[in-house]
Formats: sequence, structure tokens, C-alpha cells
Amino acid sequence: MLTDIANRKNHEEQQWQYTEQISHYADEIKQIYDYAPCGYCSIDKNDYFLHINKMALKWLYFRNEDVVNKVRFQELLSVPSLDKFLRICQEAMTNSLKHADATMIMITLSSHRTLISLMINENGVGKGKKVMIDVM
Repeated sequence: MLTDIANRKNHEEQQWQYTEQISHYADEIKQIYDYAPCGYCSIDKNDYFLHINKMALKWLYFRNEDVVNKVRFQELLSVPSLDKFLRICQEAMTNSLKHADATMIMITLSSHRTLISLMINENGVGKGKKVMIDVM
């Protein structure tokens, strides 16, 4: 009986240590995400921001609570660039799904001064394809 309790205590201590390690790594990943030299965001099916990193918020002069679940991605683009952006994304997704049998499509939007670049990466046939397009 004493051995069982000692084993359980040892197991609980290991679990606690693993939980602490996971928490530490999660904090590191969050720091990398938030302070990456580019803007990261996740958008739901209705184009509302689900997550946005601190660098993107800094560039846009927003606070997290002003954007998440309140602002749609397309609201941040000008009308001409929005039309071009949506057409490019639609074409890329259609091609990836229809011709490459992709199951995952990642669209990355980045900006530098007045230049907005769009990178499309998918996992279909010929995976690893990346397309860089200057939107503005």
C-alpha cells in the first residue's frame, strides 16, 4: 500500500512538471507569435478577426478588444485593393481545390509601407508552391 501511494505521488509530481513545461513553451510560442516581424491573424468564415498579433495591432493602431470579433478583415482594405485581393484569393482557392486537390490553403498578407503582398501556400499536388503577389 505504501508503494502505491509513493508511485502515485511520483506520477503526480511528473505530471505537474510536464504541465509547467508545456505552460512555459506555450508562453514562448505566444511571445514569438505576438512579436514576430510581421502581422498574423486568424479570420472566421464571416471575415471577422478571431486572433491578431501585437505587431499587426501596432501597425493598424488598434487594440485587440477593438478588433477581435468586431471588425471584418475587408473593412481594413481600400475598395480597389479589396476587389483585387478578393479576386486573387478566389482564383487561388479555386485552382488549389480544383487542380491540386488541396486540403489546406494558407493565405498570408503582409505590408511594408505602401506595398501589400499576398502569399498563397497550399498542400495539394506539387505542394510547397508559394505565390507572392503585390496587391497594391
